[in-house]
Amino acid sequence: MHSLNTAHHDNTKSNVIKMNPFLDEKDSRLYVFYDLMKYKVQDILLVSPLYDAYILEEDGLLSEQIFAEYERLKLSLPPRITRVNSGKKALQLMRRQHFDVVITTRRLGDMTLEEFARRVKMITIDTPIVLLLTNQADLTALNHSASLRLIDDVFIWNGSPHIFLAIIKLIEDRVNVKNDTSVGFVRVILVVEDNIQYYSLYLPLIYEEIMKQGRKLIESEPNENRRLLKMRGRPKVLLAKSYEEALHIYHAYKDYMLGVITDVGFPKNGKKDFSAGFDLVKYMKASNPYLPILVNSTNPKNEKRAREYNVRFIFKFSKNFIHSIRDFIKNDLGFGDFTFRLPNGEKIGQARDVDELLEKISGIPDESFTFHLQYLHFVSWLLARGEHELAACFKKYRHVDNASDLQAIRKTLREDYQRIKKQRYEGIIARFTPEKFDPSIPFVKIGRGSIGGKARGLSFMQFLLTRSKWKEKYKDTIIHVPNTIVIATGYFDEFLEQNNLHEVIHANVSDDELKQRFLQAKLPTELEKALKEIITKIDKPLAIRSSSLLEDSQFQPFAGIYATYMLPNNHPDPEVRLQQLMDAVKLVYASTFSQTAKSYVKSIGQQLEIEKMAVIIQQVVGRSRNERFYPDFSGVAQSFNFYPVSYMKPEDGIAHVALGLGTMVVQGGKCLTFCPKYPRLLPQLASPKEALKSTQNEFMALRLDLQAFNLAEQGETATIETYPLTVAQEDGTLTWIGSIYDFQNERIVDGTLAVGAPLVTFASILKHGRFSLADILEDLLHECKEGFGCDVEIEFAVVLDRTRKERHRFAILQVRPLVTDFDRADIEVDTFKHQALIYTTRALGNGIITNVRDIVLVKPETFSNLKTTKIRDEVSAFNQKLGRMGKSYLLIGPGRWGTQDPFLGIPVRWNDINQAAVIVEAELENFRIDGSQGMHFFVNVTTSRKGYLTVTRDDPSSSFIDWKWLKQREAREETEHVKWISLSNPLIIRINGKQGKAVVIKPSEEIRQQGEPPA
Repeated sequence: MHSLNTAHHDNTKSNVIKMNPFLDEKDSRLYVFYDLMKYKVQDILLVSPLYDAYILEEDGLLSEQIFAEYERLKLSLPPRITRVNSGKKALQLMRRQHFDVVITTRRLGDMTLEEFARRVKMITIDTPIVLLLTNQADLTALNHSASLRLIDDVFIWNGSPHIFLAIIKLIEDRVNVKNDTSVGFVRVILVVEDNIQYYSLYLPLIYEEIMKQGRKLIESEPNENRRLLKMRGRPKVLLAKSYEEALHIYHAYKDYMLGVITDVGFPKNGKKDFSAGFDLVKYMKASNPYLPILVNSTNPKNEKRAREYNVRFIFKFSKNFIHSIRDFIKNDLGFGDFTFRLPNGEKIGQARDVDELLEKISGIPDESFTFHLQYLHFVSWLLARGEHELAACFKKYRHVDNASDLQAIRKTLREDYQRIKKQRYEGIIARFTPEKFDPSIPFVKIGRGSIGGKARGLSFMQFLLTRSKWKEKYKDTIIHVPNTIVIATGYFDEFLEQNNLHEVIHANVSDDELKQRFLQAKLPTELEKALKEIITKIDKPLAIRSSSLLEDSQFQPFAGIYATYMLPNNHPDPEVRLQQLMDAVKLVYASTFSQTAKSYVKSIGQQLEIEKMAVIIQQVVGRSRNERFYPDFSGVAQSFNFYPVSYMKPEDGIAHVALGLGTMVVQGGKCLTFCPKYPRLLPQLASPKEALKSTQNEFMALRLDLQAFNLAEQGETATIETYPLTVAQEDGTLTWIGSIYDFQNERIVDGTLAVGAPLVTFASILKHGRFSLADILEDLLHECKEGFGCDVEIEFAVVLDRTRKERHRFAILQVRPLVTDFDRADIEVDTFKHQALIYTTRALGNGIITNVRDIVLVKPETFSNLKTTKIRDEVSAFNQKLGRMGKSYLLIGPGRWGTQDPFLGIPVRWNDINQAAVIVEAELENFRIDGSQGMHFFVNVTTSRKGYLTVTRDDPSSSFIDWKWLKQREAREETEHVKWISLSNPLIIRINGKQGKAVVIKPSEEIRQQGEPPA
């Protein structure tokens, strides 16, 4: 028959790049798979008269049958089939269109088969022609010397679309085998059979079994994309119909030969030889004694001879014929367990999977280990599973002997596997499978649906980190995203539906009642099983965090709006730990519909109905220290500095760091602020006395001595405790980030060896460079800004290694887009300074606001930072009242708005101030606190485009409030600490975001009464 020419099927690597736009030189782990199976049969021309077409499509449309077959075996898209009913029409069509293969039946009507084949080859010599016989009688009617001269293959239709799968895959394998064996070490299965009836029977069977077994072997792959790629590495099947052809294939691919299935009688030296099969077996066994070979024959007497060669035998008329082929493929060709043997063939053990193989190679005898290395048994078995990288590692040791350091080789191979296994999961989202869950997998998704905005940001960061060069630059530091498990939104929908919670979430119920209803509800059964598996395998502290659909998108960050819970996860009873985890998940679900969340969703113009919640489960970053668990320090870094000082520029960025958990920073507690580009410029340490007053004096940690707690009643801080710095001294965590205030000499001494009050200054890190914090942040912010295409904010935690036995760990906990591209219209501000109620050069926002007639003022004369919680409630009451009236207002108060530290400002939540159009942070003479940049509250306010003004007392010419004017205004309503002023004419608020300036102009009537010119 005609020899198939494959020259025109050489696909280029450019096609590979188009398939995967993210693929680059840093992702070489996947290159081998993208370069396999480069040729695909995409267009088939089927030539058959109406009767033959009727036979082929007796059970339905042939194309639909083939599509169903591809779908069943989880293969890529099936080829297109074009059918014509005559040779003439086929030739006309071929002159206009390329086809990868022509399949024809014997009867064409308008021309003989031989003439048709000849004219096809005149049009294109490279297109294979396959003759498909529709019945057994056609076999005897063929003139083999003439009709089949130009035919590439002949098959018999057996009533199943499986035959088309075999035809298509056999052609693809012939074309791809040379590339795939050399590039990807793909294995080859040789089938030697000249009987059309038999190879038409078991080639479809072989392919189906290879596909099915292959799917089972790659189930451990982390996602569907990886599984599809690994399927490209399946063994290639090559058909030989004579002794010489079989020998040629064996010589070409003997190093890749996985196994052989051969008949006994087939042509040799041009004549039918009924010993040719055993001659072939003898030759192959001489060069590779352990090559798996299956002999099949219609003569049962050949079984004895097969045993002499130590090969398997099948009687073709046996009732178990099909089962025996399947068993050979599964157990002998590497799809089943790996069998450890001694060189004499004695079985000494088995391994079910790759993990078990790497575990057991430590315990097998040296002669077994070297035996399997020498004959590439490990390599073949691994390649059958698509483990190309690991197979290449084993292949390096093919020629070792017992004199070599075999224990070192075993150790190296195990380390290679751990490295490959870790790389396999980098930058991808793996599917959760309970029986194969591994806590070391970086990112796992449970269930269907979206992973939400926060998880999406983390997965993208993992993707960026796999492509960065930071490993080489920061060799003493591991920069990573903590291992993350995400419960996708599908379970959220199922939870609400099966517990009939839709009425509750839309009702006007309190947050406490909402939490109780959600806690009483039952999680979906499959989710509960998944959480039980997680608890079984993870016994370290866990953070349970929100990741809603809308969260962390560029113009609606939802920072701190939804709940986060930290669990010690150390109760001796796993059932108690499971219940605590389930409660935390339910409460995160409930936070989707809290009063704060509802008001925020409404304020940004979204509908509550479109919001869905995914939940992140992460191991808390830190170390255990005396019944406390916390990182050395945490922080927030922004690529844009809203309030640059000195020679800093906005694009230089800003960072806020604090000892312990990052709750201290994001909730507005005391922390250290610095610019990564100029880490030594620290305004808060300008003088010793200022440092003593403004630096961190307490820290937060997770309590490990707390095994019973009530998350619903105690809230997000149920398991978190605030400790004085003296406790950190005892724990030893101040060593690198602390200093001492020397009272006697009124100076700050770097380090913690001196006598005095401890301070958190980060001196050893920012001044003396003991840890590359500033450099890491500068690189990270630059890379993230480039990757996200906008400014970003990063939350992080750091665990330091002071012993230098391990490496520091810099963990990225969250990354979100940061809104800095406010409209930059050049709005005039300074001209109106003489008419100002408020003027500042530290303003965020942009625009002119003319509809504000109301002011909610925290009265300076009655303000006390001991009563900020009461002040919050009074502000909230006015906010709700103005909200019911449909009014926006100007909010003025001291300290940090939104801080959770009541001594630093007023601890409002979003729904306490959501009606405010402009918020003012004002310094009082006896209450001077740095602004709230870096807080969750700050991010939400700036993102929602509210004006945000900071008024300091440093320079009255550049920042002031007319307190006297405010005091003279009559109150519409007034409480002990808050005054509501309602004006007859509106304020004019002008904010120039480009210059960072703002002015609040008094109403025109008020200005005229004071004798000033109108605006």
